[in-house]
Amino acid sequence: MKKGIMKIGKIRVAGIALFAVAAAAIAARTNLTDVLDGNDGWAQLNNAQFVASANGILLPTAGTNFMHHTVGANWSGSAVYKDLGITIQEGIYEITFDAGHDGNVNRPFADVGGNRVRVGFLDASATLPGHANVRDAISAFTGLAGVEKRVIAEPIPNAGWKQWKYIYKVDAGSPAIGTDVYFGIQAQSANVGGVQAAFDNLRITFDDNRRTLKLIGFPAP
Repeated sequence: MKKGIMKIGKIRVAGIALFAVAAAAIAARTNLTDVLDGNDGWAQLNNAQFVASANGILLPTAGTNFMHHTVGANWSGSAVYKDLGITIQEGIYEITFDAGHDGNVNRPFADVGGNRVRVGFLDASATLPGHANVRDAISAFTGLAGVEKRVIAEPIPNAGWKQWKYIYKVDAGSPAIGTDVYFGIQAQSANVGGVQAAFDNLRITFDDNRRTLKLIGFPAP
C-alpha cells in the first residue's frame, strides 16, 4: 500500500514539474507588453475610446488609460487595433490581458457567448473602415488552415477586472506563416440595448519549442 501511494505521489509531482517546465519555457520568451494607453499607435473605430477611469470604479491595471467600449444603442460597436510588429511564425502565441466592467448596471458586459466580443490577431493587409471589419478580420485569421485558437480563460467581469487568456497554435506549412498581423479588439451590442467592455494590460508571448507545445496539450509533430 505504501509503495502504491509513493508511486502516485511521484506521478503527481512529475506532472506538476512538466507543467512548470512548460510555463517557465513560455515565460522565458515574452515578446512584448502594451498598456493600451491609446496615444501610442492604436487606431480607433466608431465608438472606441481610451479613458483614465470609468464610473469612478474602473481604473487602469497598467499605464494611465485603458480601452473602453460603451454604447447605448442596439447593434452599435467599436474597435481598436495596433501594429505590434509581429510576423507570424510556427509555434504558439500566448495572449493575456485584463477585461473589465465599470459597475454600470444599465450597461452589462458585452456577451462573449453571443460573439459580441472579438480579440486577437488579424492580417495587417485587411481593409478596416469600421468595427465590423476588425471583427471579421479576426475571425478570418483564426479560420486559416493550420491556425488553432484556444480560450484558456474568459471570465465575465462585473464592477472590476478579470484576466483573459488565449493561445494560438500555428502549424508548419500554415499560410499564416510570414503574415504581418495587427492585434485587434472589437465589441458590439446586439438587440438588447447598451453594453460595455474594457481592456487593458496586454501581454503576448511566443514560443517555438515543440516540446512545450506537447506539454500544454497541443499535439506536436
